[in-house]
Amino acid sequence: MSKYMQSNAVFTIIIIHVVIMFFLSLEPSLQSYLYMPATVNEFLLKPWTLITAIFIHENIWHMMIKLFLFWIFGTLLEKTTSSTRLVFIYLTTGALGAFSTLLYASIVNQHVFFAAACSSICGIVAHVCAINPDIKIMNIKAFDWMIGLFLMISFASIISLETSLVIASHIVGLLFGYMSGMFKVATS
Repeated sequence: MSKYMQSNAVFTIIIIHVVIMFFLSLEPSLQSYLYMPATVNEFLLKPWTLITAIFIHENIWHMMIKLFLFWIFGTLLEKTTSSTRLVFIYLTTGALGAFSTLLYASIVNQHVFFAAACSSICGIVAHVCAINPDIKIMNIKAFDWMIGLFLMISFASIISLETSLVIASHIVGLLFGYMSGMFKVATS
């Protein structure tokens, strides 16, 4: 078995993403129960979406690209720390990113359901970059991956208000992932 397939938490999280995407493709009406709601009042009626939204992507291509990043950086994080830390960072950065987007949507008066998997994946990438910025992944330093991800997110936010809405979750994921990684380095 490949050393990458031995990452139990990474594999489990990827399977959860794929299964949810499969069921959403069969029954699109599930979106209203799983995606992050458009308003705080709706969220109060569906608090579980704080977790379910972090396993959802906008489409299959989005999922494949993000899960490829997660597989690479998540495996590295799980191998250098632990499965528990990976799951903690994944869930925390995802929940913080989803909630921050919900608050931002309320402020700018945008009422759309949204997926929040990217905040978790950004958090994992940033955490790896903080604890090991010089490690090379596909011949690119981890820190440069994070900067590239941030630049792509920033560029995407210029495109439209709807796109900029979910950018909040990406940025929060990056910030919390990086700060938690720096905290780990400082306390090690």
